[in-house]
Amino acid sequence: MTDSGLTELQLQELRKALVDKRNSLLQRLSTDSEARTTGGAGESDLMDQAEQARDLDDRALRSVRETGLLDEIDHALSKFKDGSYGLSEDSGEPIG
Repeated sequence: MTDSGLTELQLQELRKALVDKRNSLLQRLSTDSEARTTGGAGESDLMDQAEQARDLDDRALRSVRETGLLDEIDHALSKFKDGSYGLSEDSGEPIG
């Protein structure tokens, strides 16, 4: 058991889940970025242009959310490095 009350196996599983989620987010952000730069220029139909604009807005909003989540994951991963994962940032006590 560590100071957090979690076993080493639990910590390893949690860290792996965070790394997997981080990799998934990075892949999705990369895919969305590529889609924005290769989006259908040359489309002349007004409805197509409106749909493309809406898709770009949706991707941009998702990107903002996912970037925030990526920051939170990176923060959690940094807590693994310094040994404070599972401990309250305010009190230093184990999180139940």
